[in-house]
This record gives sequence, structure tokens and C-alpha cells, in this order.
Amino acid sequence: MAPCRKKIYRGHSRRTTKMVCASAEAIESCDEILIQILKHLPAKSLFRFKLVSKRWSSLISDPFLKSIWKPRVSGLFIQISTKKTCKTKHEYIKVEAKLPNSLQDNLSFLNSDGNSICGTEILSSCNGLFLILCKKGSKLFYNHRYYICNPTTKKYVAVPCPERRSAWKEVNMFLAYDPSESIAYKLVAISSIRRSQIFVNMYSSESKSWKGLEGVALGDVCFNLGVYFDGSILWPALRSEESQCFNVSSEVFQRFAMPPLQKSNQQRKLKHFGKTNEGHLCLILGSSSDANMLFVHQMKRGQFNWSVKYHVDLTSLASAFHVLHIASKEDEVSSMILLVKGRAMSHEFKDKTYKELQKIALPDQKCLVVHQLIENPFCLLN
Repeated sequence: MAPCRKKIYRGHSRRTTKMVCASAEAIESCDEILIQILKHLPAKSLFRFKLVSKRWSSLISDPFLKSIWKPRVSGLFIQISTKKTCKTKHEYIKVEAKLPNSLQDNLSFLNSDGNSICGTEILSSCNGLFLILCKKGSKLFYNHRYYICNPTTKKYVAVPCPERRSAWKEVNMFLAYDPSESIAYKLVAISSIRRSQIFVNMYSSESKSWKGLEGVALGDVCFNLGVYFDGSILWPALRSEESQCFNVSSEVFQRFAMPPLQKSNQQRKLKHFGKTNEGHLCLILGSSSDANMLFVHQMKRGQFNWSVKYHVDLTSLASAFHVLHIASKEDEVSSMILLVKGRAMSHEFKDKTYKELQKIALPDQKCLVVHQLIENPFCLLN
């Protein structure tokens, strides 16, 4: 830390100035106080402060700071694919920080090996890391590659493809990463072999290899909608009273309860399944009798049960909508971001107000997938 200047400010005595200098030096010399200050800073500030000194770099890399530092959702990447052309494009919605509006710009560092990116698809995102499928090379000779990248630090590593079997019909890949627990990450590939069974492959950044695990019954589970939450990847079920989750540490499947069906022999109208900015799991279901009525459920960490937080009536919108993101404050869901007629809008649950965020150009017959961009200064992917 630079020595305190001896400049005397108007209205301050020399004694006061000396006391301020002494206080600053006392704070700088105390690791515990510095960590309590650093935990409130955004990711990019922490990343820059690591260059101040070896001591500061060690403090910011300390596991305790990682465990108490709360990540922030800077924005949302909307991945848009059209049914006719199967082409994919991306739109960016600002939530906090001012970041590039184009995913291509934000991931331009993937071009460092000299090849141009012909197509970029986000397969999964988790706590600031993205699993990216890149088509690199000429338009005639695509070379598909998988990358784990950290947009905050602009670092990335290539990962090998899982061994593909001819009997596999579909492969869904999910990223499992919790910076408060470890800098290591894992990939879980779920592959359907038959209608009644799935096969699991798992990749570890520590072993840098894939391994096959035993398959399980497919059942009534949406294996394309997995979310990493509290050490497990959870998938929703549309008709069953229970669904399945995969514990990444123990490498076993477990079951958890779904909210009760509104009417028997009907499937749930799933509107949203994802994490809030504070890391809680949120499930939004539509009403079986009113298309504009939503039921907001929340699951907190350490509690594998749902609680109904809000009944939301969106009749005033008078239009079709997509739920993009749920925000929470002080451990409780508070608002959501909607996409309505090419406009991103926030809706506060308590006061029932709307605020337009920005306009988004959408093609006809589109398919939307939303990924959170979370600040992460810890995983450097060296």
C-alpha cells in the first residue's frame, strides 16, 4: 500500500491527518479487515487488485474469501435459434454491468489460435463459467470443439469430446462448478439410449478425462433442462410427483419432490426453471385454467423442498411472454425479467410494476435459451 500523504486538507488539523494515516495503515496490515472489504467488490476489481502485490494476490485467492464473496449476475445471454434455418444468434440483456451486446465480442479471445469462429453455441453455464461449442475453420470444413471459458478473466481451456456411441439419440451436457467449494469443475453428459434409459458420462478438470457411469430409467424427467444447484444437477418432471437429480460428488442419482399437480392426469406447465442471482432455485408453473397466471416456487440451499412465494397475474400484458430470469433480495424472490413482443421488461412482484429494459430483435418461430453471465475472478483456467 502506498504511504499516506501528509497533505493537510482544509478543516483538518495535523493531528487528524496523522490519525487517518494510522487508521489506513492499520487496515492495510490486517488481513481479516481487508478480506471483509474485498468481499464487497465486483469481480473485475478483484481481478485487477490481484496485481497489486503477492500478498493481495494471496488474499484474493484465499478459499475463505471465495466462500463469502457473493457473485453478481451482470447480464443475460439469450441464445436464439430459428426452427427453419437452425442458425443460432445471441442477444445480451444488461442487468448490472455495461458489457458488450454481442456474445461474439465477449468471447473474441477464443480466436487467439488464429482460427475464426464460424458458430458459437452455449451448451451450459454455471457460476461464471460457460461450456461452449465452437465451429472453427472454413464454412465447408467445420471443426467442432468444446471449451470451458471464463468471460470475466478471458481465459479458456479446451476439453475433449465424450466418447459417442452409435446408439445415442441425444446428448445434453451440463457444467457443475461452485467457486466457494473448489476451483475444479465437472461436466456431466446425459445421453438417451432408449426411451426408457439414459447413459451418463462425467468429465473432471482434475483428472482431465471422461468416465462412464451406470444408466438409470428415463421416466418423466426433462433431461434437457438441468440446473446445477447445491451440489447436484436437478431436472424437472412434468407429470410425476418426484423428479431426479444427480449428486456430482457421490456420482449417484437421487429423487426430490415436485410441487403438487393442480389437477390429476395433467402435466405441469413449465414456464421457468433456473437459479436466482442469490443462488436459490426457482420454478415457475403456469395455471391450468388461466394462461396469464403464474405460480412462483422457490427452493433454498440445503432444503430440497419447494415453497410457493407468489401468485402472479400478467393479464395486463395482453400478450404472450417468456420468463427469462428471476431475481431475489435478502434470500427471497423479488422480481422477474420477461420478454414481451421483442422487449425485455422487469416486473416487481410486490408492487406489481413494470419497467422496460431494452428492445430485442426476434425472428419468427424462435427457440430461446437463457444463460446468466456471472462475475467470477477466481477460476483462471490456466
